Amino acid sequence: MNTLPQQPHFHRPARVRPSEFTPAVLRIEDGSCTSGELELFSLTGGLLSLPRLLDQGSRPKLMFLTQTGPVLGVAEMLRPVSWNEQPFRFVALHENDHRRLSAAIPGSPETRTAPVETASSKVGRTELAPPSLLSLDCETPWIEKYRTAVATKPPKRIFRKIFFGALTAVALSLGIIYTLQPHLIWW
Repeated sequence: MNTLPQQPHFHRPARVRPSEFTPAVLRIEDGSCTSGELELFSLTGGLLSLPRLLDQGSRPKLMFLTQTGPVLGVAEMLRPVSWNEQPFRFVALHENDHRRLSAAIPGSPETRTAPVETASSKVGRTELAPPSLLSLDCETPWIEKYRTAVATKPPKRIFRKIFFGALTAVALSLGIIYTLQPHLIWW
């Protein structure tokens, strides 16, 4: 019976929650694009808020901006955790993007101790990074879409709350009037 190697000092990757609205652009395998908001990220993956969840196991190209620069990589979408939040893990990440990502995570233990498997270290293995990850020249249209998404203001959620609050108040008022209506007829 084979035993699995033990990792006595396993450290969970440090997680970072962006301090401001951070748009993320995903280019899906069929060529279409969608945008969302980066809620959380680490060296191994993160959490996205999306208007429409993606299929579990799909591998879109993901781009977002950190304070140390843009990060572009291939992500595998994991099982959604809510109606609009879906975690992901990085499958392929170019060495430069990994460097920018690790620089955006303060005090990350992975940057000091663990060797990193990047796209350039996967050469000759079965899972190679797509050629488009090695050159950003072919990504110009996608980068322009990202810049457009960054330039737009984040959605104002306060109006949605006010709208649903007013709708609830009207519904309750109508319900009270409807229940009191038989009593008003007898008086």
